[in-house]
Amino acid sequence: MGRIVVLVLDSFGIGAMDDCADFEPGDCIANTYEHIRKKVPMAIPTMYSLGLNQLVDETGTPKGAYGKARLAHYGADTYMGHQEIVGSLPKRPAKRLMKDVHENIATSLLRENFKVTYPFEDLPILLIDDAIIIADNIESTPGNIINVTADLTKVSFEYALKVGSVVRRVVDTSRVITLGGPHTSVERLLSVVKKGKRGSGELIALKQACMGQTIKFVTWDMVLTYKDNSRP
Repeated sequence: MGRIVVLVLDSFGIGAMDDCADFEPGDCIANTYEHIRKKVPMAIPTMYSLGLNQLVDETGTPKGAYGKARLAHYGADTYMGHQEIVGSLPKRPAKRLMKDVHENIATSLLRENFKVTYPFEDLPILLIDDAIIIADNIESTPGNIINVTADLTKVSFEYALKVGSVVRRVVDTSRVITLGGPHTSVERLLSVVKKGKRGSGELIALKQACMGQTIKFVTWDMVLTYKDNSRP
């Protein structure tokens, strides 16, 4: 059996889709490749020889087959795009902010005997067992992802996964991401929380808060969990 290599270049789009105005109007000017090319010299002859030049300039003679694909998933989500590339067909997920689902999450966690508190009176952010923070993710389109972020100096990653699995059962967002590292703290993570434009509680600068460490993470996504939401 032959083999292929799938090379994924995140943040290297070559233009918006025709229906962008119906879904994400702000993306209609998206063309990362072109924006980079206008700013800095680019020397990528191999990519051009494989067909990029034909796709962007209609020049050159590619060595083999080439083409560009329309997204099959809803919205603009890199992770779902990766899954499409390897053959999946993601279903349409619901968009949920913590302000919409925090009460259901809290109730479910309390039922499982986790300690649940609200570290901010005016934000729908949950603090679990004084070690794990549940909040909106702002690295994707708002409502796509809920983060379960653990201080691994206080709990194990396996314990954090138990919390994440409860959250996954409760919400129908695209993804629930459980992550954490040993060189940060709940205090540090809470210090980078801001109030989002839609009134959501959002964790910002999470990467900066965890900078310089190995971060463990597990993602539960809707492709794997439509039939059985308890499966990671």
